[in-house]
Amino acid sequence: MELLTQIPVLFLIVFLIVVILVLLFVVIKQQRRIKQLLTPRYGFLGKPLAFLMLGFLSIGAVNLINTVNQKEFTNVQTASADFVVDINILSTQVSEDIYRLSATPIIDGIEWGSKRDSFDINWTIQNGRLEKYIERDVSQVSPGGIEVRLRKGLNRVTATIFMDGQKFEKTIEIDVEI
Repeated sequence: MELLTQIPVLFLIVFLIVVILVLLFVVIKQQRRIKQLLTPRYGFLGKPLAFLMLGFLSIGAVNLINTVNQKEFTNVQTASADFVVDINILSTQVSEDIYRLSATPIIDGIEWGSKRDSFDINWTIQNGRLEKYIERDVSQVSPGGIEVRLRKGLNRVTATIFMDGQKFEKTIEIDVEI
């Protein structure tokens, strides 16, 4: 009878030893697998760098070939502008001669060009001294003009008009006798 009571205890001990060994085996195997997965085999974090490098080099080579073979297209447009500046002079007698000066640009035979064109006009008057006046955004809608008092003698009046990055000048002489 004593043997019958010892058999279940013996089975229980063997069963516990087997369970402990199986668990120990699983833990050791999982630790080895984790260690193996944590260390990259090759490349960056286990990913192959050869394909990545090949991709970058291919993209760079295609761009380099396109840059070398790209033809430069230069669009040259030539524009000629017949630009004549007329200066109309009106004088009124005050204590000295006062002149109204206005410049009308003629572009390809059309006064003021188009209605959208606007100009900057620099006036220079020389008679012993130099006087300068500036008119901005003069156009057909706003023709501008200046009134100046000219000194006795010969006055050189120069109108300089700027349009599309070009400079156009016209000079006239006004003889003032007081």
